[in-house]
Amino acid sequence: MGEKEVQDKASDVEAGDNAVHVQGPADVDVSLTPRAALETARRLGDAAVESIINSAIEDKADDNNA
Repeated sequence: MGEKEVQDKASDVEAGDNAVHVQGPADVDVSLTPRAALETARRLGDAAVESIINSAIEDKADDNNA
């Protein structure tokens, strides 16, 4: 993925008839099936945890080099 501006506002999500609608910053506007929404949520959660861990590792390395 290319470098994009990092957003600090969560997307708005609402349930519709057999669809989940997501609207958020940076022109995010998508409708997903419930199954696709759940898989996307799982992937988002996994990536968020990985990012937090990577940040903590970098912070610890910076502390050790200080």
